[in-house]
Amino acid sequence: MTAAQRDKMYQDIQKHGENLKIVFALPADTDPVKLCKKLFSIEKKLNRVMCNLCNTNNVQGIEPHYETRNGERVWVQLETSEDDQEKLFQSFKTHVIKLLGNRGKTVFFNHDPRGYSMKINEVTAKEYNIYTDMGGYGIIAPDFTPNN
Repeated sequence: MTAAQRDKMYQDIQKHGENLKIVFALPADTDPVKLCKKLFSIEKKLNRVMCNLCNTNNVQGIEPHYETRNGERVWVQLETSEDDQEKLFQSFKTHVIKLLGNRGKTVFFNHDPRGYSMKINEVTAKEYNIYTDMGGYGIIAPDFTPNN
């Protein structure tokens, strides 16, 4: 990444963070870059969970799990129950609300792993100039890394 690309990336992150501060009525002293980095970390973890669930119905993905059956060691694909999935999603939601305040409750999770996982409705995204996906939904933690 060139210096110009890095500067542009941080400008985009700064601007996005400032927009998020307005949307979620965050305190003026909230560091927009730190906010975006924390949200992006949650986004990456959540998207990985969505991908694992899509491919394996297990939040851990394909982890080797062996059991002994009839004296023979066999590989068994584990599945995550719907209750456990809901608890996990609630823990992600709790982290988001902790960062974004009570208005963070408006963030919803997209379960399709091909796109971003944390979104807001298209009306709010348009009104506050939030980065959007192709469907117009606001992306809470976009990846501003330039493509080389």
